[in-house]
Amino acid sequence: MNVSSPDRLANWPNLIRPAMRDVATSGIVEVFKYGRGRQGLIPLWVGEGDLPTPPFICEAAKTSLDRGETFYTWQNGVPELREAIAAYMRQVYGGASDGRLFSPQNFFVTIGGMHAIEIATRLIVGPGDEALIATPAWPNFVGAMEISGARPVPVPLDKGTRWSLDPAKLEKAVTPSTRLIFFNSPANPPGLSRRGRRSSRRSRLRAGMGFGSSPTRSTGASPTTASARRPSTTSWRPTTRSCSSRLCPRTGR
Repeated sequence: MNVSSPDRLANWPNLIRPAMRDVATSGIVEVFKYGRGRQGLIPLWVGEGDLPTPPFICEAAKTSLDRGETFYTWQNGVPELREAIAAYMRQVYGGASDGRLFSPQNFFVTIGGMHAIEIATRLIVGPGDEALIATPAWPNFVGAMEISGARPVPVPLDKGTRWSLDPAKLEKAVTPSTRLIFFNSPANPPGLSRRGRRSSRRSRLRAGMGFGSSPTRSTGASPTTASARRPSTTSWRPTTRSCSSRLCPRTGR
């Protein structure tokens, strides 16, 4: 039996990889902890609404438990759920960047948005790589980069009557080390939604930098776009289609 010495246990923080140990504590979490349970506050610290989960979702969860669906699920997600996600993406976003329609094979289901981002970034970037992030942005984008050993490179949005991304700024920020560009649409927190002419210019920039239409699992030197969109899924074939303002027919959001 291998038992660590007391001295070694006392220095356990030094056993953690520097890339993990040096990650800054989330300011959002600190504010969340401070405000939890305090009366009279309007909670704006995390990305959730103030309404309880709709009854039809609660009932579906109860029914699933009653059916005994409490064991390991499908590795890529329940097939019916992946089909529903593909149908939703076809309805809202159309097709992928290569013109093909979305299919269940394009998606796998994660436990949440952060899980999807972690998987996508681990597939694409590593130590010495760079990732472009339009800012202001959700802090977890930067955290995911730092944990992967990559360097986040901020590309500031222009703020006039509304936030906008200048493609010239984006192009200027690209270096030989660039492997990933984060497109979050609608953006968190500024609410930027890329569509129309801007989306067309972004597509031309993407093509000009050699992104092509290969899936994110390819191994090449060309950067890859990771689009952070609802629902929380990771696509093997990133799309450059703009985010539509159409609402989900079931939830109205």
